Amino acid sequence: NVWSCINLIRDHRKTPQWVDRVVLFDRIRAEGDSVWCTYAELAVPWPFANKDLTNRNRLVRLGTSHYQIVCVSEPDLIPEKEGKVRVQHSLAIWEFKQATPNKTQVVYTLQAGPEKFIPGWLLQKLVIQTMFNTFENMRKQF
Repeated sequence: NVWSCINLIRDHRKTPQWVDRVVLFDRIRAEGDSVWCTYAELAVPWPFANKDLTNRNRLVRLGTSHYQIVCVSEPDLIPEKEGKVRVQHSLAIWEFKQATPNKTQVVYTLQAGPEKFIPGWLLQKLVIQTMFNTFENMRKQF
């Protein structure tokens, strides 16, 4: 159901088990019940350096059994880590809606700023494969 999906995303300890390419994931802090900040390190193929990302995440109720988690990069939440390339601009939205009593519709959208350290053709391929793997892994969590 919707809340199972929301709880999975909010559980920072489980994130590396199902989100593809996540090497490390941690909660920086909570800001009430509906806002929390996170840190992620993302594996990138050699010869490129791993990326890291700091986000402010907000749970938004859109209607009955209809929610979004809006994740906005905030690169200055914590100091940059040596050997990692910090993502400067990204917006991700997870949307969950109860489609039927036994099915939840999940929509994920991602917008990211240009990353000059990975060629566009490789980045496109990585994003598509990563999202496919992530959704497959997410399904296995339920």
